[in-house]
Amino acid sequence: MSNAETRAGRNHFVFIRIVVLIAGVISSGCQMRNQHATVLPTQEIGSMSELSQISKELDKPKYAGLVSAIDYHAGDYSIRSTESHKRFSDNLLKDYLSNLERVGVMVRDKTVNQNRAYEELGFEIEKAWCNNDVQKYVYESTKGDKQSSDAINSYSAFEEFAKYCLLKDNKTCSDMDKEQIVEQ
Repeated sequence: MSNAETRAGRNHFVFIRIVVLIAGVISSGCQMRNQHATVLPTQEIGSMSELSQISKELDKPKYAGLVSAIDYHAGDYSIRSTESHKRFSDNLLKDYLSNLERVGVMVRDKTVNQNRAYEELGFEIEKAWCNNDVQKYVYESTKGDKQSSDAINSYSAFEEFAKYCLLKDNKTCSDMDKEQIVEQ
């Protein structure tokens, strides 16, 4: 075998090694990209866990009557206690809305994907926002905040996210009133 043939054989072998090396690097890169795409960042996992906890909290018997009153009635259904009607206390409503506000804050801060939050609690948030008593309570709770120009509206994240959910569903509060909910 001549020197030229030996060199050509080595060059062919080197070429094959380079091709295999490049293929390996590309394959590793694809695997890393796929793993990165399926593994959620730690912060998002924590937020999803918090979102799940809020959902579980709202499913507790403490809120069952309030949630039913909101979900199974039109927006003009009275949910707050008055002198003539015993309904739900402002403290319970405040606790309930605080949970919905937390969801809105997580969406606003982008610690949880708004579509995930929408899928988990969108309907609940829409129905709550569309209740007249809820809007009245929010207004009463925040009108003191508006006296200060730099004060942040106490329920602004809830309101923003509720409006996003309604827009995503292409619905208004009137449309929400028309929907019939069938208890399972």
